[in-house]
Amino acid sequence: MSDPIYRIIGHLGGSYSLASVNRDLALAMGQERPGRVQVETVSGWREWRHVPRAQFWPLLRMRRTLPRRGTVVTISQHYPLHVPEQRGEVNFALFFWEESLIPRETIARLDAGFDGVLAPTRFVADALIRSGLRVPVHVIGMAPDFSGFAELRRATPDGVARFLHVSSGFPRKGIDVLLRAYATAFRAGDPVELVIKTFPNPHNHTSDILARWRDALPDLAPIRLIEADLSPTAMRDLYSRADAMVLPSRGEGFNLPAAEAMAAGIPLIVSEIGGHADFCTDDTARLIRCQLAPSRSHLAVAGSMWAEPDPDDLALAMREVLACGPALSARATQARAAVAQMTPALLVGRIEAAVAATIRLSAAPDCCPPMGAVEVCQSW
Repeated sequence: MSDPIYRIIGHLGGSYSLASVNRDLALAMGQERPGRVQVETVSGWREWRHVPRAQFWPLLRMRRTLPRRGTVVTISQHYPLHVPEQRGEVNFALFFWEESLIPRETIARLDAGFDGVLAPTRFVADALIRSGLRVPVHVIGMAPDFSGFAELRRATPDGVARFLHVSSGFPRKGIDVLLRAYATAFRAGDPVELVIKTFPNPHNHTSDILARWRDALPDLAPIRLIEADLSPTAMRDLYSRADAMVLPSRGEGFNLPAAEAMAAGIPLIVSEIGGHADFCTDDTARLIRCQLAPSRSHLAVAGSMWAEPDPDDLALAMREVLACGPALSARATQARAAVAQMTPALLVGRIEAAVAATIRLSAAPDCCPPMGAVEVCQSW
């Protein structure tokens, strides 16, 4: 195999995780394989206006023409699923999913359009296999850009325990469970504050849920809802003032805010089930008990499950932040060490192993007939 040349295709602009993943992937691969990585947006130049300033020029330099010699590897990460017209010699989808089953139509497009699927976590790989994917799945992890988080200086304590939640506000993010647990655990006058950073979208009903709680419970402890788009500096400021990150999610493909909190040394409270289980353990986070339940997401298919967090256990976990400071700090130290292993070198090594395996498979003789219908016969 000649040296791979990588084309990364998908979202680039904005603060949403789809774009952040592609930016971090391109920069990580560019660091390890300089001059051999190209980025391409699906929607054209307008996305570039929303690329963060610190990443704009390094990414823009990756728009240049690639070297003429090398094995061209395309990696597409986009929603809805995008199959590039310009094919490489190896074609991968980088795919995220947050519940137990994936729609049949999506699986069919992955099988037809790609040589394999790159999964960020074992949770996603399991969902792909469970849903009937036939092309190979490779678990590669991620290498997020933790710059600014790993060196974050925590704000001077002001006597208020601040809980931070960062998400899209989709139902699977569990903000309804978070508000129920917070209302159970605390009242006005308690030295606490809940800060919810989200953004407006058709599936985000946080403001309505919060209004109902304020009407029903006049002595609700302080809650601050932020829906405005914040700069990276302002986001890091929110993290620096947090005493705990609280993420009672019903499903995650990776869970970037969890990893960022760990990199910043912020104690983490997170659901026990999800993609983050690859790096969130009892040693690195306070895990919330969950039970599997039928998914109610807008993407759910028949039989799909997600994890339902226990609001009573979450309330207990939030009260522990006030009572168990030293234990939380010890956990946060181990968490920092865990995410420090998410390096560009490890990520690129896993991707190149997937490329090599794909090429070996394509060169192997076709010793097995195509998979077709399975007939089951029994004697009764």
